[in-house]
Amino acid sequence: AGALALAGGWGALRPMRFPLEFLIFMIPVPRMFYDQVSLPLQMGVASAASQILGATGMSVFLEGNLIHTPNAVLAVVNECSGLTYLIALLALAVLLARLTQRT
Repeated sequence: AGALALAGGWGALRPMRFPLEFLIFMIPVPRMFYDQVSLPLQMGVASAASQILGATGMSVFLEGNLIHTPNAVLAVVNECSGLTYLIALLALAVLLARLTQRT
């Protein structure tokens, strides 16, 4: 942004405001925040999955983020929490809002 303002002045920076602000989605989520948010999401996903499996008639036992079935133990790990998907969905929603809204 500084190089663009220096080369073309403030007038050149104004039309590039949204693309430059959209780059905020390139910044990785801090690990501490990610861990604090993903653990409750993991537990929620594990609980929902065990309830769905239980509703189908399968014998299921939930222990933290581990789902015990008669044949296997399923682990809901950080990647399954959905946080990365939510961030990508937020970026897509911001882009769609920008492209469809006039103001």
